[in-house]
Amino acid sequence: GGTRRVPSWCDRVLRSKLYGGHVERKVETLHYDSCRTVVTSDHKPVMAKFKVRARKQFIFQPKVEMKILIQVHNLMAENVKIADTNGKSDPYLVVHTNFARPVRTECRPNTLNPNWKCQVLRIIPEVGGREYISSEYLYFILYDRDLWPGPDDVLGQTLIPLENYIGTKPTCTEFCVPIYDQGGIEGTLWFLYFIDIHNNKQQQ
Repeated sequence: GGTRRVPSWCDRVLRSKLYGGHVERKVETLHYDSCRTVVTSDHKPVMAKFKVRARKQFIFQPKVEMKILIQVHNLMAENVKIADTNGKSDPYLVVHTNFARPVRTECRPNTLNPNWKCQVLRIIPEVGGREYISSEYLYFILYDRDLWPGPDDVLGQTLIPLENYIGTKPTCTEFCVPIYDQGGIEGTLWFLYFIDIHNNKQQQ
């Protein structure tokens, strides 16, 4: 008929971003409109156009001049999300990057305040040079280990940009960052990471 309803919640374009309120990556909306030519319903499909910062592609450099080693020390978390019926969780942490293989901690059973201070996570870049790695992130995902078949539950996640920490000299930086889950804060993560940089030419 001639019904003309106002736009409802379904007349929107949704977008998502990586969790980490300390990371600013602006998304600029360039265009938002409805498709007025559709006449099969009084609800019109909507469309949007965004401008975002694109990630650089992998750049394979087998003879990079700089050898980079990233080490994560003194890892601990507090007040992580409850996942088990006993009011506790069995947390372990996995660190992902786009330039190296994932590394993980051991599981700490029956706790909401896991401590991995005795464990050092070593991240060795397999692709890209210093410029590429400095445009990337360390992506931390906290899991709850399940004994039942199926994937482990995600307790939260956070990320750290490397753009301000990959220079020409070794650096050591301490972090205290929130752990995010479904838009809310579910605990806090502490760690110290050390970036060691060597000139391959000097070692030869």
